[in-house]
Amino acid sequence: MPHIAILYGFAEGPAHARRLKQRLEKEGFTIVNNLSEADIILTHSGGVLELPSLPLQAKILCITPNTGYAYSLRNAAKHKIRLDIVHAIRTKSLGFWLKKTALNIWYGMNIVRGIRLYKAAKRCGRDLPNIPAHRVMVVIQPGDPWSGNIPERTIRKRLYTFVSINGYHDDLWRIPKTYTDILKHL
Repeated sequence: MPHIAILYGFAEGPAHARRLKQRLEKEGFTIVNNLSEADIILTHSGGVLELPSLPLQAKILCITPNTGYAYSLRNAAKHKIRLDIVHAIRTKSLGFWLKKTALNIWYGMNIVRGIRLYKAAKRCGRDLPNIPAHRVMVVIQPGDPWSGNIPERTIRKRLYTFVSINGYHDDLWRIPKTYTDILKHL
């Protein structure tokens, strides 16, 4: 059984991952909290900024990393909130959106973590961090305000595998099957 650790984005945490964890356990993964025990580290959004700079033996799956924003962090956040609302209405998932938003507010109150991620994002800019791992796969979504504009120079210079899929930034939490299928092939 592969061991998997999850690094959450800004204003996210374990409560977002209830469906994902159930799916991972169903697929035979064991969830661990210690990164050094993980065979696979899954990062979502800003979680990529919390990866250690030490060499990792684990494989890394970065889902919609927040370094591909086109304009400013603030504008990307505003654009994402607008997309959240439109997506919730279109997919008739307003209840999911309300619950996710309440959790975002709860986790977003961790000001120390927020400042740490903000500083890391400013250091990184629109580039992905250098991830010294055995294998790195990055899932981007063309319409996503966070991952949709990773510069071509970043894609060319990194020895990562890039996968572009249609979807919505927080699909990992809502419909995790797509991502657990990707994990099986990592």
